[in-house]
Amino acid sequence: MLRLIILCFFLSSLFACKPETPAEGESATKTRPITPPEGGPIIGANKQPSMQTEQLFKYLSTGYWYVEAYVKINDRESALENRGRWYRFSPEGTFESGKFLTASSKGSWTYDPQNALIFIDSQNDLEDGEWKLQMGKSGTVMIWVGTTRFLQNSIQLKLENYLELMAELPAPGN
Repeated sequence: MLRLIILCFFLSSLFACKPETPAEGESATKTRPITPPEGGPIIGANKQPSMQTEQLFKYLSTGYWYVEAYVKINDRESALENRGRWYRFSPEGTFESGKFLTASSKGSWTYDPQNALIFIDSQNDLEDGEWKLQMGKSGTVMIWVGTTRFLQNSIQLKLENYLELMAELPAPGN
């Protein structure tokens, strides 16, 4: 009798631990949603943001952030294709993006200060992203390093802040 109970327990534990299969039309990889929480674009505890986070938001929501350099491993063409792309972030958690004088998309963004991650949720799903953000002390240069979430871990961007839209970017070093 004891053997029968142990066998039943063993078999039930085998079937209980089988992995879930995604429903039809559902992705096999699940990610957390990229939507701004109520009250602003900061993800995390409901407490006052640090002075460093407030300063980052001030810099981030000023002017246009142009892609000055785009590096993707084993893909030199992407550097030329992405030079001149820009983002304009609002403090409320929305953004616009485009290339040179043309706006092409908009969406929402959130920032996780615990992990220094910025999440971009664009109307164009191909532009969604999760990036490790590093801001320069002057607030005029930032670096984004891609993560594995959207398979962007082979990409790094250098963005510079400009106050207006431009038809072309100044030559590097000017």
